[in-house]
Amino acid sequence: MSNIHETAYIVNYYRSQDPELSLDPYAHLWVTERSKKLAQDFDEKVLHHEGPLTCLRSRYFILELQKFYKLHGGFTFINIGAGFTTYPFILSEEVQCIEVDQPHVVSEKADRLKAFQSNGLLPHREVEFIAADLNDLKDIERLETLLLSKKNQKPFFVLVEGVIYYLQETSAKRMMSMIQNVCPAKSRAGIISLMPEAIESRGIQRVIEYFHDHFGFPKKNYTTFSYDTFKSLESFHLIHHTDLQQLEIKYCGTQHANLDNSFDEQFYLLEKV
Repeated sequence: MSNIHETAYIVNYYRSQDPELSLDPYAHLWVTERSKKLAQDFDEKVLHHEGPLTCLRSRYFILELQKFYKLHGGFTFINIGAGFTTYPFILSEEVQCIEVDQPHVVSEKADRLKAFQSNGLLPHREVEFIAADLNDLKDIERLETLLLSKKNQKPFFVLVEGVIYYLQETSAKRMMSMIQNVCPAKSRAGIISLMPEAIESRGIQRVIEYFHDHFGFPKKNYTTFSYDTFKSLESFHLIHHTDLQQLEIKYCGTQHANLDNSFDEQFYLLEKV
């Protein structure tokens, strides 16, 4: 059985190391000795600059979510594969927040959030959790039905960050279809994906080897999508595309992110037409 969900702990460790860059003041709450050791081992053996690059992922979506709030006021934020991210506590309390992840992740997160809020470590927010196996087509159908029931006058912002490439291809395509079906007009979706041509790069191949050896994730199970896939979606308009290299230059003034030294993620921002 794959333990790929453990990467969620590594992500928060990285984000906690530079909250000014990540714009996440709460990531440190999820840092454990195990997450610290995992991240340090990953730095040493796989990608040496992953900390700042992971912070850039957080920064990009926080800024986009804040822009969306300025446009629409209260909206419905749906984070698919949310892990231990803390977006609801960075956003206005007017934003309705729904998080989707594996049952054991959802259970642990719900319990720990209650403790953090009761101890005054996080502001109060109402977060609705939906447990789902995103590789199970029946679970995706159930999720689609639940999200359709949430439709009201507010637009959605659906975030799929760091999860779609771990899904089987049929599940990833079904989830893309689901997102198109559930979103009202003016909704946006932020999706991170890998390009087909990048999967053989030295950087991504080192990640694939490490995740197989440490988390039991199959080497052939990575799903990729081309730029044209997002450009040609029927009900969404691609309003922005960027990648880690461009974000690093913009916010850090450095150029460590490349096919040899990074997990070459592509960022797509889509708007429902």
